[in-house]
Amino acid sequence: MQQHRPGAAPAPEEITAALHSVGLTPDDRLARSILASMAELASVTTAFHSRQGRAAEIPAAGGIGNARSVARLYAALIGHVDGVRLLSPLTVERARAPRTDHLPAPAPLRRPAHTHPARFGLGFELPRPGLPMLGEGSFGHAGAGGRLGMAHPESGLAVGYTCTEMTWDGSKGPDPRWIPWTRAIHRAAGLTTGSW
Repeated sequence: MQQHRPGAAPAPEEITAALHSVGLTPDDRLARSILASMAELASVTTAFHSRQGRAAEIPAAGGIGNARSVARLYAALIGHVDGVRLLSPLTVERARAPRTDHLPAPAPLRRPAHTHPARFGLGFELPRPGLPMLGEGSFGHAGAGGRLGMAHPESGLAVGYTCTEMTWDGSKGPDPRWIPWTRAIHRAAGLTTGSW
């Protein structure tokens, strides 16, 4: 599969405009926090291009592996891999039960900036238009820049995807790099593809 860059990282003016669209000005504490987080993500991304950066222990950002290892991790969540199962079936059911569908956005963000709000179970993302995964019942997580790990217990599928570019804007829908291969998986497994 050919790798391509789906788009340049947003410019500061674009970020400010997006914050303004949800009712925040650059002086708001939440806006300053978001801008600082984005700057930190940029510096971490740069650091990961070095041996020292990849060796660092960075909470919630230090999972480094290839697509095969991500797929094996998710396979071990829903079944046995080399005699090891990481989650019981009951825990999987609890983990993939929607926990955020009924929650409103925090007060400053009530006007949605996009149409693909995140959905979560317990620690895992759930399918939505911007992240269809393997359809309803699947669970997983999109990593920084478009990496993706997911599992679908009913079909027994577990998938890992890694890429070389740190780009993906989940508010704009699925990453263009995901669409061809996820559609092929859906067709081969007889899963519904949804509206993407």
